[in-house]
This record gives sequence, structure tokens and C-alpha cells, in this order.
Amino acid sequence: MHAPVFSKKYRVLNFSIYSFIFLYSFPLFSFERVISLKPNITEVVFALGLGNKLVGVTSYCDIPPEAKKITHVSDYIQPSLEKVIALKPDLILTSQENSSRREIEFLIEKGYRVENSKWDTLDNSLESILNLGLLLGKKEIAEKLTQEIINKLNNIASKNLGVKKKVLFVVGQQPLIVAGSNNIFGDVAHYLGLENVAAQSKLKYPNYSLEMLVKSSPDLIIDLSIGMEGTQKSEKDLLSWWRQYPWVPAVKNDRVYFFHMEELRASPRFPEAVERISRMIR
Repeated sequence: MHAPVFSKKYRVLNFSIYSFIFLYSFPLFSFERVISLKPNITEVVFALGLGNKLVGVTSYCDIPPEAKKITHVSDYIQPSLEKVIALKPDLILTSQENSSRREIEFLIEKGYRVENSKWDTLDNSLESILNLGLLLGKKEIAEKLTQEIINKLNNIASKNLGVKKKVLFVVGQQPLIVAGSNNIFGDVAHYLGLENVAAQSKLKYPNYSLEMLVKSSPDLIIDLSIGMEGTQKSEKDLLSWWRQYPWVPAVKNDRVYFFHMEELRASPRFPEAVERISRMIR
């Protein structure tokens, strides 16, 4: 199912109900020492105007540039418990999708305030931004951020009405791993006017066989594996690999495109990345 084109009326109504439940279910705190264990969460905290509260981030937190100067306590997945504890945080922000469960459970057991949020789809991401805004006392800024994201994406969608081509999002070449169902790439496809050919999979990121690639017959391939492979392959190398399969329409018609995965973080910058892809494939 395609992601909905959100309307301002829908989003404001949805938020008012959610915020009432949240505000009257949890006590409010003033947090002064915050750790972010995901790059997109770091971006959101800065966008809320609270970058000065961050005392620890991941080694992948590079936007805005000021984030690079903050103490690194984690790579993308594995936090260092020793480094986290040494910083004496009063709030730890992480996500439910990729967090190291053992370390997170340990921190919770030790009494640290840990807030897990979901960023696997656009809708979850918007709700998580609103949630963080409420938690951190920046409700109005969070509402503005989410509405700006919605408006920008709807504007992109309006430019791509009637495209109706099939696309395959690739997150790894060898083995071939693609974006399946219930992830943010389905939302990207919608706003580009495209159909994700792997959306019928029950898995978020299934392995794709050569037979499945041929059967799906994508008109476009958006390869996000650049910079993700262990060998750090170049676009030239990645394109050479695709040219082994000239019977695939996207390869045959030179419609294989490359885009850096980290540019598509679920953050306030997300619409700009979708717009760049939109321009690239036109």
C-alpha cells in the first residue's frame, strides 16, 4: 500500500490526540545531559534547538558539523557502556530498529532514562519527532518541523503524478539485498510516483535472487549500496556489476542510479534527499 499524502488537517488532528495522551501520562523533565545513539536523532535534537544538551553521540553523527565535536560513545549499532556511563546522562535517546538490545536493557536496569523511538517508516518518523518535541519541551518547534516535512513531500509528489514506473531499491549488492515492505523506501517510492517492486515481500530487507530480479523487471534501480559495502566500491564498479544483467529493463535502458544511503536518514533533511532523487531520475 502506498504511503498517504498527508494533509495539514489530518496531521494536526492526529497530533492533538497523541499529545494529550502523552502529556497526561508521563511527568515532564528538564534534561541537561543527553546522549543520542542514532545519527537521525542527533539531527532532530539539533533541529529542535537543543544541540547544546548533547554530551554523547555516535561516530556517524556528522550533521550538523557541530555534532562531530561531541564525544563519540557508539558506532551505528554498538554503544560503549563504559563511555555512556562515564558521561552521566540524564536521558539516552535511541531507536527500536537497530539498537543493541543487550546494552540498552543493561542501561535501563541500572536506572538510566532511555527513550526508544521508531524511524522505520515516514509516519513513525513524524510521530517520533513530535514525541521528542514533547519530551524535550519543544512541542511547537516539533510541530513546525513535521508540517514542513509533510508540505515539502506533498509538493514533490505533485510533480511526479502519473509517472507509474517500477523501481527497485538496493541496499547491498553481494548478496543482493533490497528494500521490501514496511520501510521508509516505500514512502520514497510513493512521493516519486513509483511502485516498489519488492513491496510484496513480508521482510523489510529481503535477499533477492537473480530469478526474482528478472521477474520483478524494474524500470529503475536506485542503488543505495555505495559506501555501504565492505570494499567501499565506486559507482563505476557497482555499475559494472549491474551490466552483467542487460535483460533487466533498468540496466538495458541505463536507468540505474546511485545514491548514498546516509542522505536518506529519517530527519528534517529527508524531503531534500527525496527531491534530489526526483531530479536525478527525471
